[in-house]
Amino acid sequence: LASIILVSVLGGAELERYLLPVLPLFYIAVALALTATPKWLSITVIGTLLAGLIVSLFWNPPYPFPFENNFAMVHFVRLQQTAAEFAERNFANRAIATAWPYTSALANPDYGFVDHKLNVVETNDFHPDSIQKLAPERFDVLIVYTRTWAPANGVIAIPEVRRFLAHFYEWQPDISPGQCADLGLHEAMSWRAGGQEITIYVRQAVRASQTVHL
Repeated sequence: LASIILVSVLGGAELERYLLPVLPLFYIAVALALTATPKWLSITVIGTLLAGLIVSLFWNPPYPFPFENNFAMVHFVRLQQTAAEFAERNFANRAIATAWPYTSALANPDYGFVDHKLNVVETNDFHPDSIQKLAPERFDVLIVYTRTWAPANGVIAIPEVRRFLAHFYEWQPDISPGQCADLGLHEAMSWRAGGQEITIYVRQAVRASQTVHL
């Protein structure tokens, strides 16, 4: 409750990891509650909670969630590693536009994604307006990746939800391949895994467009 009030008043990211300090108290409360219930009920509850924990590691909900909450983070990192290797091999001397946190991964070899620092231009997000505001002479390559979980049949696909998010949170869909083409950016390579995707667009394609499923 305190976390909800704090985020509501001050704003900021609502990440489950911020609740870690209170988890010991929660577990103590659950343990005490289970001691006061019949044994069969305690076993059922513990089994259900354990099953839910295991399923949640692999199952992605139909609504946006932080990738760090389950194994979706593995797909997130591996896709970025693969794209970083391709970018370093083919665009080492070209300016690459992308959004945080991938900018740090490409600009700092200490993160382990690249062997040498790449020339990176940071954009706030992948909204069409944000990309259009970047001067064309500032970058030659654009790397777009899944930052928000929004499956085709998920909650964000509902028109009413989209209108609500657009009105109150300035939500926009990410730039599309067609909109990139209008800016002179053409798809050179794309990788997909676990419902996520990362795509590299270039002003002058270095190879035929490909999509790879990892």
